[in-house]
Amino acid sequence: MMTVCKVMWFEFLYQIKSKFYLLGILIALLFLWSEFSPYIQHYPVEDNNDIRQLYEKGIHPELLHVDVSPEETLTSVLQHIDNLPEGILSPKNYNASKELTAIIKAQNLPLEQANALVKHQYPSFAPQWEVYIEEKGQRLGSIEEVQPVFKAYYEQRAFSSEFAVLWVDRLQIIMSFLSIPAFLMLFFKDRRFNALEWLHAKPFTGQQYVIGKYFGTVTAWSLPAVLVSTVVNIWIGVQVTAQAYNYHFTNLPLGLLICVLPTFMISGAIIVLLGCIFQNEVAALPVFLLYLIYNITSGVFMENDSTPWSSIKYMIRLDESSSHRWMEYLPHQGVVLGLSILFVLLAGRLWPRQGLKGKGRLTS
Repeated sequence: MMTVCKVMWFEFLYQIKSKFYLLGILIALLFLWSEFSPYIQHYPVEDNNDIRQLYEKGIHPELLHVDVSPEETLTSVLQHIDNLPEGILSPKNYNASKELTAIIKAQNLPLEQANALVKHQYPSFAPQWEVYIEEKGQRLGSIEEVQPVFKAYYEQRAFSSEFAVLWVDRLQIIMSFLSIPAFLMLFFKDRRFNALEWLHAKPFTGQQYVIGKYFGTVTAWSLPAVLVSTVVNIWIGVQVTAQAYNYHFTNLPLGLLICVLPTFMISGAIIVLLGCIFQNEVAALPVFLLYLIYNITSGVFMENDSTPWSSIKYMIRLDESSSHRWMEYLPHQGVVLGLSILFVLLAGRLWPRQGLKGKGRLTS
């Protein structure tokens, strides 16, 4: 056990000092910021700028819009049609739109009668008219109008649940991709170079070596994910609870533990095992990438029963799911963790083929 811990510690130190490690963490942070900066900066909504920023990012547009009166809707539609450049519609519909606006203005028709007129006299223009009515029937609300809507919405559900699901989903993808530099590039470094730190280690077996390196790598790359998630969880939790929103601080850590960590562990275990089987870590890359793409694009694990292959996915996509009941995923994640350990043990049995002689150093 002490030997494994020593190897683990040396691997941890090597990983965190690597340029690949620093670059990978930086890219991951930039991706997380691009995805979640609206939540971090503009939740809960406190002014009109928050509303505009959330709208531009497409976050809950249904809560940001308010209905306008029929009179205001019709006025906006007519003004929009007046400003249409020639050529944007077919000649027939363009002429119909101009005739229609002239009739509505001349007769001062209300919206209901204008709709009837379009359907009866300008049927070809009717679909476009309905689009204009839908677009102009709402406007971006002010803070006085939107804030009560947001509060009412989150009285029915905890904001922490919504945020944790999104954060965990994106972090699973990030950690899966980070397993490539972590395990494909850094884990197998000893196949290309003799690592001097191993000269100070006690004699060890292939399994001790692989297990120590594996958990050293997992620890090194999981630590930033835990730290960043904790900081973001506390920051957002303090912000939203100050506005009397429901926020459960345990939602995100549980999702991290139950979904994200097993995802990274199985990703690394697959790469390590394939690299040992092929005796060439680069050969493992296309196989793993295909499996990774399948996991990302094949839908939600809990809801996708249309394909018999759904059971072999290691990643639980949460895009289409609002479930934050993490305990429901424990059976699946238990299998994932079990397979991770099994793959690492198998890789340890195969590792002597990579050049390990059990004397604390590698030979060519």
